[in-house]
Amino acid sequence: MTPTTDRPLDLTWDAPLPHALTRTRTYLSVPSSSTQVAIIAIHGRGDNARDFAEAFVPHLRSYFGSHLLGEVDEEDSPAVDSKSDGEKGLKITLRALEARDGIWFGTHTPKSEDDLAFQGPYVHSSLLKLQDEIESLHRMGIPHSKTVLVGFSQGAIIVNSYLLRALQLLPLSKHVKVENGELVNSPLPIPANILGWAEAVSSEISKAGERVTKACSGLLVVKSSVEMERGAHSVLPGMIAKLIQMVQAAAAS
Repeated sequence: MTPTTDRPLDLTWDAPLPHALTRTRTYLSVPSSSTQVAIIAIHGRGDNARDFAEAFVPHLRSYFGSHLLGEVDEEDSPAVDSKSDGEKGLKITLRALEARDGIWFGTHTPKSEDDLAFQGPYVHSSLLKLQDEIESLHRMGIPHSKTVLVGFSQGAIIVNSYLLRALQLLPLSKHVKVENGELVNSPLPIPANILGWAEAVSSEISKAGERVTKACSGLLVVKSSVEMERGAHSVLPGMIAKLIQMVQAAAAS
């Protein structure tokens, strides 16, 4: 279910917002203009950035090459803007976002005004943190077409909510266009590759996508998957395989 709040997103709550000061962890390589695929990972309720990232990192290293690292300290490992002559393999970075106290927002179904009042800053802070990370990677020179969002459970609800809102806003903008494979003047930046394992909102996203396609000719297709795989409430092999496939697609785009 999409988290809701009855307060406008530009309302100022007391600073800092709940997720403003949480750490973002970096894996595989330091992001730079030479990064070929960037993954933004958003964990579920009760989880943390490190454990969620490390469910994928060993498999990504095994599949794409040992040149990729584990967790990277960006201060000790400065970004390199171009590959050295001897370096081979896909340059991938994974950025794992962290929720305060392990929750992105309080409850999926707020039942009172107090619930909404508590939840509002958490929802806004979650979406803002995701938007800031997307924009930060783009400023480094990583195209949205090379960016993959992956979220699980509550993290996927944030991913899906962000995508849904971005698609809803696009037809309202008169100046959106595509230049060199990138959306220009989009109200919210939209990565082209999105995996969200949570309660499906696929019909809502599909309808929003159809409206965008009609309103914005030439718009790049957003590849998204919002199905929760059957089984334990944890990262399963099929999810890892889907992420690998999406990284391959992003690299080839």
